[in-house]
Amino acid sequence: MVVNSSRQKLCIALEGSCVFFALLGATVAVAGDSSLFATWNTALGQALYGAPAFPQDLGDLRAVLLAILGGSIAGKWTAAWFLA
Repeated sequence: MVVNSSRQKLCIALEGSCVFFALLGATVAVAGDSSLFATWNTALGQALYGAPAFPQDLGDLRAVLLAILGGSIAGKWTAAWFLA
């Protein structure tokens, strides 16, 4: 595909960023407990509970919240992609 104008380049960049953030949201939903998000999980545990980890009895709630957060991010950026 040949890109001729700066508007086309901007549209391609916007579509690329929408797809990137949609994939990031899906990754949060699926792998929010992984080492990929360890820094974020530690900071969040420290801010909410004063400890570097979440309490074990909140594991199911945390999984649901990560799924909602990731799904919301992915859905918003997918919609933005289709509107771009």
